[in-house]
Amino acid sequence: MNNRPWATLDPQVAAPLRPRVPTLVREVIDAVQTAVPEYSALDPAVTRGVHVALDGFLDLVEGGDETRLPGREVYERFGQAEARNGRSLDALLTAYRAGAQVAWRGFAEAGHAGGVDPEALYRLAEAIFAYIDEISAASAEGHAREQSRAAREQQERRRRLVEALLREPQPPAAEVAQLALGAGWELPDRVAALAFDADAPERVDARLAAFALVARIDGVGWALVPDPFAPGRRTELESPLDGAAAAIGTAVPRRP
Repeated sequence: MNNRPWATLDPQVAAPLRPRVPTLVREVIDAVQTAVPEYSALDPAVTRGVHVALDGFLDLVEGGDETRLPGREVYERFGQAEARNGRSLDALLTAYRAGAQVAWRGFAEAGHAGGVDPEALYRLAEAIFAYIDEISAASAEGHAREQSRAAREQQERRRRLVEALLREPQPPAAEVAQLALGAGWELPDRVAALAFDADAPERVDARLAAFALVARIDGVGWALVPDPFAPGRRTELESPLDGAAAAIGTAVPRRP
């Protein structure tokens, strides 16, 4: 299968399609907002992005033998921005698919009115959806990269909070509260500080993190467990640790 089907189109096919772009942009935006509730309110930059994407597709058609998506980094950055805005990758890809369907209908109407050969219109459909696949892949990479970056930052913020709570004496209460806010962790009235083998499998971190604040400091794994005397808490701890625990104690976090 040709994954650059726009290269098989006559470059002149783009000419009757270009005048349709301005109105098609609005139609694509409307379709996306209808299909994906997360996009009910859009930044003006998204409208500009749709315009750039449609123009970019026609540029590929006019280029004939173009083999690379122009400005791929633009779509990667867009994926990163959508992740920062809290939109899921599924929502983003659904938006692309909805936009592609509307773009195809609009370009097909313009092509038919402009006398484009029906066979060329069939290939135009294949080219549009292949183009959207390219854009989607670029945006997915950017989205994943941003999520990975955010996860690393969150992990570091949590590590700093654990380090502060374990310190003797603890930092000022206001500093602890600020660290907790940044880590997205509500300070409990009391925590249990649990040390475990830092070489234990990563599943220990993942399973403890369901209810505890977990970090690795100076070669030791630590889990700060809120409400340590809650019913069933000991079982919750023993299951993921499977003998990896080394020590446990309780402490009261300082509050402002």
